[in-house]
Amino acid sequence: ILVDWNIGGNGFYNLYNYNGCGDSQPDHIQTLGAPVPNVQYIETLDTICLGAGIQPLSVGNPAGGTFSGLGVVGTSFNPAVAGIGARTVTYSYTEGGCTGIAQSVLYVDGCTGVGSNSDVGGIFFQPNPVHDRLRISSPDRPMVSYILRDALGRLISAAGVDAEQFILERGDLSSGTYFITITFPDGRVTGKVMMD
Repeated sequence: ILVDWNIGGNGFYNLYNYNGCGDSQPDHIQTLGAPVPNVQYIETLDTICLGAGIQPLSVGNPAGGTFSGLGVVGTSFNPAVAGIGARTVTYSYTEGGCTGIAQSVLYVDGCTGVGSNSDVGGIFFQPNPVHDRLRISSPDRPMVSYILRDALGRLISAAGVDAEQFILERGDLSSGTYFITITFPDGRVTGKVMMD
């Protein structure tokens, strides 16, 4: 008996019987193996400051898988271990001997720039500390978007900008340290601002 290769996908194969006097007409068989698990993992952390401390990772689907990558410890991410730069976190889930994976990228930033009218990478944060509103300006290149996070890395607000300057209203934000990441067409910069 000879089994020919898959003749069209979906587990269909040709089956031939050879008896030394010629071969039989092919008969079709279908085999089904365990499918690769459909794995989903979307990390809600995007940019995290180097000194933000250990952060929990978002839950992968199906639950019960494992995380791996530089800076990953169990189900948490340690930016100090990962170091500055783009870091890929992989979520893998195994079922029936097959493993599916999904990945997200976190960006670890040094988050420098505290001080009045601070200039970080050509971006000005004025005033800093912030009383009512923060003016962010980039006189040399237009900004594309911003993300504001608190000291624990939690998302506070985010929006598209498409300007060289914009105003961020403090609103009801409590006093403390915040990190604002400005994205440009060719990269991003994160600065630290204080709400007094």
